[in-house]
Amino acid sequence: MIQEGQTPTNDSSPPMPVQVLDNRYEIQSKIGSGGMATVYRAFDRRLQRTVAIKVMLPQYAHDSAFASRFEKEAQAAAGLSSPNIVDVHEFGNTDGILYIVMEYLEGTDLKTAIQSHGPISGRRTAQIAAKVCRALSNAHMHDIIHRDIKSQNIMILRDGEVKVMDFGIAHTVDSNLTTDNTVLGTAHYVSPEQACGRKLTPATDLYSLGVVMYECLTGNVPFDGDNAVTVATKQVNEQPVPPIERMRDPKTGESTVDPYINDIVMKLLQKNPQNRFQSAVELLNVLNDYLDNNGNGFGSEATAVMSRPNVPSQATKVMPRGSRQNGVAQNGEGNRDADDDRKRKKIIIGVAVAVIAVILAVVAAVANVAANADVQMPAITGKTVENATSILQKSDLKLDSKYDEEYSDDVEKGKIISQSPKSGEAVKKGTTVKIVVSKGAEPKVEVPDLSAMGADEAEAALEKLGLVAAPTEENSTSVEAGGIYDQSPAAGSSVKKGSTVSYKVSLGAKTVNVPDYAGQSEDSATAAIKALGLSVKVTKQASDTVESGVVISQDHVGKTNVGGTITITVSSGSDKVAIPYCVGLSINDAGSKLVASGFIPSNTYEYSDTVSKGTVISQDKTGKDVAGSTVTLVISNGPKPTASNTNSNGSSNANGNANGNSGTSDSSNG
Repeated sequence: MIQEGQTPTNDSSPPMPVQVLDNRYEIQSKIGSGGMATVYRAFDRRLQRTVAIKVMLPQYAHDSAFASRFEKEAQAAAGLSSPNIVDVHEFGNTDGILYIVMEYLEGTDLKTAIQSHGPISGRRTAQIAAKVCRALSNAHMHDIIHRDIKSQNIMILRDGEVKVMDFGIAHTVDSNLTTDNTVLGTAHYVSPEQACGRKLTPATDLYSLGVVMYECLTGNVPFDGDNAVTVATKQVNEQPVPPIERMRDPKTGESTVDPYINDIVMKLLQKNPQNRFQSAVELLNVLNDYLDNNGNGFGSEATAVMSRPNVPSQATKVMPRGSRQNGVAQNGEGNRDADDDRKRKKIIIGVAVAVIAVILAVVAAVANVAANADVQMPAITGKTVENATSILQKSDLKLDSKYDEEYSDDVEKGKIISQSPKSGEAVKKGTTVKIVVSKGAEPKVEVPDLSAMGADEAEAALEKLGLVAAPTEENSTSVEAGGIYDQSPAAGSSVKKGSTVSYKVSLGAKTVNVPDYAGQSEDSATAAIKALGLSVKVTKQASDTVESGVVISQDHVGKTNVGGTITITVSSGSDKVAIPYCVGLSINDAGSKLVASGFIPSNTYEYSDTVSKGTVISQDKTGKDVAGSTVTLVISNGPKPTASNTNSNGSSNANGNANGNSGTSDSSNG
């Protein structure tokens, strides 16, 4: 699935065709999409919980063969049970809509975490990989191969837990999702055998995990290219630059990658699957050994897994026999004395007896050594007690009948989780082996919703379920005093008994006293307000009386809640500008000068015997005023006409103003 906030990879996916799927799931929002499906956030009406629903794209959902195989494999994925695997709740096919219902996760994918924060330490990389191994071991035990392990499919939850996603389109050993040799997977993480369309094994997922670990250590995948084909070709043919060489301190030149974690990654990235770790459990043991040694190297078992040097045979060499000389004792006289013969016979018998005694002693010693000779401890983890007993008996070893039992998400009920001594160790025949046997997956409980409870009630409710309450008290402006908020894990989550549930208990809003900052500078007032735990909003206002940059007023003085906002009004200075002096200018020059200074000219007209027509006689404003205001100009209309100015028919025209005739008057000639 895709968590909220993840960038969709396929924006062309169609919107959800229904608001309520199968009369049960209320579709709330689209939260992401991929090459085969679109993911929605939804609410399960029946179980009253938030879920994620993956809806297959139409080109896959409408393929009956695909739908059949997909249903079978989704059912297999739903059967997986691991705290490190996203739970698959349900598979459905309603009205041609093929979908999977999964648990809803809150956190971030590993890819985003690396892009945001850069490379990860070797120890944290090993911790994440170990959690992925637990998920893969559970899947592989059920003959399910993920085949798309990548950093985008590894979810880092808020509590640091790791979840592997997208088992819903995994590959079972006896099935194939495609019949046309199509390679499913992501090119940057795909194994060589996967890229070539060959048979997939658990080692396929381990190669992809090696790429993820490489990315954690360096911040980059081993191979990149312009397209998927180029990258896949490199996966098959090229050798990656080891992380220990790629990550070096620019000052010292020393590598920042632990050589042991580097060796683990390079073993995972072997082109031949036979040269990698052969199981997730084998890799998990090496990672745990690395972590147990605090990242300072492997113990004996891990070392044995990583390299097995060719030790010259220490078998006792057969010494060559010396050649026996034939000799004949000659009796010079041809006869021996009878007494001499008897003496010789006694000597021979005595020597023979002594030789036999020595031989018997040697045989006894050899037998004793053989009885106490060292044997190699066989591996019995993952076996039933019955099978382990049989295996140990073949090596003359004993199984301790009194063994401990523990819950395990990775080992089936009734099978051995651990053994002491460890496999591969040299032990004496007759040694008693201690074991821990799995009781199966630990039962889980559902985390209650604490938001409607009081502090004492919440603690009691968690204790009753076998959970550990971890409250903290904080001020809150949105939650009343005594109210509970921000619980983790979220309500409805399934967790193990003994898990810790953290939540906040509100102390109510924290208040502070806000003084009057009028007359202070903007910077000074802003700093003082922020120091009180408040936000600042600044508005500007022109002022003829307050200097620019000085606070004129604010919206609140006195007590207020921490976290609130105080708005201050700051002077931008005077907005008045100088009015041009236009007296004596022509009407056109005066108008242009006023407009250029931001004023609006308005003209009136008067007769004048002293100022020529079209010239400014006076103006109503001088000094300064707000730009955009109106300045009225008095324009000369020239001298006022006299009565002698008549025409030939006895009438005279008098111009009332510059814009038209004010009228005519008749005068007599006599």
